Amino acid sequence: MYLVLNTKYQLLESNHYLHKVKNFCNISLYIGLLLFLVPTVSKAQDVVHLKDGTSVECHITEISDFILYAEVHDDPYPATFFADDVSHLEIDKKNSLIIRQLKQGLKEAMKFS
Repeated sequence: MYLVLNTKYQLLESNHYLHKVKNFCNISLYIGLLLFLVPTVSKAQDVVHLKDGTSVECHITEISDFILYAEVHDDPYPATFFADDVSHLEIDKKNSLIIRQLKQGLKEAMKFS
């Protein structure tokens, strides 16, 4: 009798263990799918507003005196925008390199004025 009860207990314990493993696998699968569907690398999303009323979503890579260089999502070549064509910019706060570059340019401009 003791052997039968012990075997039933072991069966219940093994079913409980399998249930926990199954739940863990389901959770792992959902997390894996979520991570797969969410983009892994998030680039800064900047917007260049042009004087003709259009706007271009891009990642600004460099700003010089009169030229702005940016990576546009579907174009392998960097886009070039001239100062005469640009109305204003929206720079994402993740694009810290360009923000620092603009702050440095403002400091230098303040010295000369």
